[in-house]
Amino acid sequence: MENEPPRAPATAFNSMVSTTAVSKSLQVPSISSCSGVELGNYLKGRFAAEGLSKFMAELNKTTGTTPSAPVTPVPAVPTLSIPAEFGGVIFSAAKVQFITPRGRFDVTVYERGVEVKNAKGEGFLLSDNSASHAVAFAKPDNYNKDPNKVTSRMLLLNLKTPALFKKSSLSSLCIQAETKDSVSYPAPKKEEGVKDEGSRPSLSGSADSVWFPNICHSISASIITPSLANFTSSTGFSFVQCYNKVNQGSLYPMIEGLLFFKPPLFVPRQKLNSIGAGRGGSGGAGTRYVDMMITMEGSKAGDPDQALEFTNINREELGPMNTYINDILKPAMAREVAESEGDNKAEPICVDEVVEAEVVDASITASDVGRLGKRPRSGRGAAKAATDATRAQLAGGNFDESDEDDDSEEEGDYSDDDDGDEGSEEEGGSGDEDDESEEDSDDDEGVFADVTEEDLMMEIEATIKEAGGDEHEGGEGSNKKQKV
Repeated sequence: MENEPPRAPATAFNSMVSTTAVSKSLQVPSISSCSGVELGNYLKGRFAAEGLSKFMAELNKTTGTTPSAPVTPVPAVPTLSIPAEFGGVIFSAAKVQFITPRGRFDVTVYERGVEVKNAKGEGFLLSDNSASHAVAFAKPDNYNKDPNKVTSRMLLLNLKTPALFKKSSLSSLCIQAETKDSVSYPAPKKEEGVKDEGSRPSLSGSADSVWFPNICHSISASIITPSLANFTSSTGFSFVQCYNKVNQGSLYPMIEGLLFFKPPLFVPRQKLNSIGAGRGGSGGAGTRYVDMMITMEGSKAGDPDQALEFTNINREELGPMNTYINDILKPAMAREVAESEGDNKAEPICVDEVVEAEVVDASITASDVGRLGKRPRSGRGAAKAATDATRAQLAGGNFDESDEDDDSEEEGDYSDDDDGDEGSEEEGGSGDEDDESEEDSDDDEGVFADVTEEDLMMEIEATIKEAGGDEHEGGEGSNKKQKV
């Protein structure tokens, strides 16, 4: 006992250590050579959980160190619960590029549903019949008139009920795929007792040819596509360049509705309350462009109509757009009227109010349709106003061009266009482009210079007669509104 080393002063720490039983199986590690893991294992075996916490607290107090802040556990991402009605898995595709929402997602296609989730496990589900429209189209390419030669393909899904993703509510989805990417998936096993609902699209081929049809098949959505048969621009494309608000993009007029990209937007024909095309701006460089104005139903029942305008479309596209409205869109809406006649629950559609009343007699001047209001005057009214103005000029014997009416809905005069510097700054166009625009304008100038009063009146009467014939042709465009 005499050779025993002096004891340390009694403290709570020393008291706790001295009173804790040491397991005989534990070996005290060497402080100078042991690893952190070895020391940790020793302490866990030396003390119970509660005792270890007290030991560490006393150790920090004795050494004068401050314990680190407690680590807040990251909440686990809720796992998507796959409904039983989704059936078996057809295939899973990793890191699929999405435009809306932006990012890469893992897509799992089931027999009757689709799961979409990101690398963190956040995602949403698409159930059967969840999409109202599915539009597949080639990404706009100004160098390829043939859509089959464009390598980037898009699939836009309009959802009946918005999908909730993070804090966003998604009313549409847009997926991108490349034709150069080849994919192949094994044929899924057929579940016992499950009725075969028909052949599924191929599981081998280019990414777009496999992903798009199978996704749409699983949610019972039929794919629609833009077609040159329904709209061909003056330059031979199925789209025109334009702006939607501040977004520069491409507008695809389709028989099923209007598609804009990007950001991707599809307005179904059934939601259109009015549509028309006319001059953009007022004078100067503004007359180089035309706008397409539409009004559509509100997002919810009882909401006011929503106005949407596609601006800065080249003036040369006004003719193709009016052809699309009169020859493609209007007959399609008329067919809807005929189909809805036997349905008492269907709301009647008045084609005249939607289309014809919005197009100001394109047969008189196809390149100058007036800017639209909610109910602009009809083609017959515009022709009558032009006739009255001409008779007043004849009575006064004054045919000076400066006296021509400036109303764009009545005469459509482009002789005041000034397509010079402003057009070059905005579009980077050359002087030749401006000269062509001026030549187009000159076609309308001096219309009274080399004709007699009798010739002019005959021409006006023929024009009015032609306008009236167009309105009554086929019984669709009568001056009297159709009531269904």
